Amino acid sequence: MPDDPSAIANPSAPSEMSAEVLSATNIRLRWRGPLDRNTRYHIWRRLNDTGPFLRVASVQAGTFTDGGVPDGTHDVSYYVVTELEGRTSIGTSEVIAVHLGASAAA
Repeated sequence: MPDDPSAIANPSAPSEMSAEVLSATNIRLRWRGPLDRNTRYHIWRRLNDTGPFLRVASVQAGTFTDGGVPDGTHDVSYYVVTELEGRTSIGTSEVIAVHLGASAAA
């Protein structure tokens, strides 16, 4: 570790975001980012293109399955931020939008 903490660069933002719809309430995200055992990725989600993005998880791998998408959600958007040794990426991953359509009414 450098003697001067300000000499540590901010980590790069995640890239190559992709999403796979597993079901109406489960979406798997994948991305590429720095490989370091101390790296954490913060996943931010917005439902139905309304309201703010909220952080839904923090993980150490370049993949996350969101199993908490509320039933009846039409669209979900995500982005990911890298954190390494207390520093976050200056930028974020690209925002990825996933269209789920309407769930059937019970």
